[in-house]
Amino acid sequence: MLCFRSSGTKPYNVRKIAHSQPRVLMIGKPPVTQSSAPQSDTDLRLDSFLPFRLSVLSNAVSRHIAAIYQAEFGLSIWQWRIIAVLGEAGDLTSTALAQRTVTDKPTVSRASHQLIARGLVARRQDKQDRRRAPLYLTSTGQKIYQTVAPRALQLEADFLQVLSPASRAELHDLLTQLARATSPERPLWQEPDTTKKRKDV
Repeated sequence: MLCFRSSGTKPYNVRKIAHSQPRVLMIGKPPVTQSSAPQSDTDLRLDSFLPFRLSVLSNAVSRHIAAIYQAEFGLSIWQWRIIAVLGEAGDLTSTALAQRTVTDKPTVSRASHQLIARGLVARRQDKQDRRRAPLYLTSTGQKIYQTVAPRALQLEADFLQVLSPASRAELHDLLTQLARATSPERPLWQEPDTTKKRKDV
């Protein structure tokens, strides 16, 4: 329909103007966004995902211990782990260290070379097998181990204070079961010998 403006003769189309106005759509319910969508049992929730929780807890505990050896001795976490394993087990090859710490061999090799350069670790040639050159702690490396190890044990004791003796024993058993399920072909750690009984005096 054409109309004329009061101040002129140029017509305009009322129907066209009406159609050009924005339309408002009425929707019964707001669209469901991703954040408000209900989660099913198959959705991954990291806060309840056991591997994530174990990893985060391990990193947090390691960070407390790292405050000792990083600040005082300038060691990385991988360097300290090599020192800790050699301090307990004695001479070990790089392959054995990688297996003991469940770490890839290049990481162990890189950390070992750094410790050798600092004079904390050295290689000993195997007289019976020239291909083997196990690593061992030097006197300086041994002193670092003897300094850090007792303080690491004290930190462990502080962490475990929140658990009762029964809960600590249960935690030990649960971790052992999980370790066996994760690595059935090879133990991740050596269990303490509880079969030995104290002889009566």
